[in-house]
Amino acid sequence: MKPLPGKAGLMLHRLITIARQNNDRAIIKNNDSFMAVHVERVEVMEIGEKWSVAHYGEQNGDLMRDPEIVFLIYPNDMYFPIYYRNDYMGIEYDAVFFTDGKPSHFYRHKYNDLKSFCSMWMENIKQQQF
Repeated sequence: MKPLPGKAGLMLHRLITIARQNNDRAIIKNNDSFMAVHVERVEVMEIGEKWSVAHYGEQNGDLMRDPEIVFLIYPNDMYFPIYYRNDYMGIEYDAVFFTDGKPSHFYRHKYNDLKSFCSMWMENIKQQQF
């Protein structure tokens, strides 16, 4: 399992740094033309932390993730996308499964697709919000 590559990892690091400065959560909205980016730490594990990055929309009064991705962050700033959810499309999956707080299995195809998507998404976030 390889971590997010260079530019995507740097952008994610930037988002998490902003959230860390704000009690481990932040809403980044520097441009009213695009959806805000929500970043928050969701779990601390022995091997690292899980962080959620999401865009939210609203449908019939309900918040909808568009999308949400959870990343596993190792202490040495290696970023692994492990979960994907898009409520508008009705898609949700784990690319990595855990047993006793440690990665125990991953779906290579789902993980690689998610990693590829994240590379594009982080570039979009950079262009839209920074």
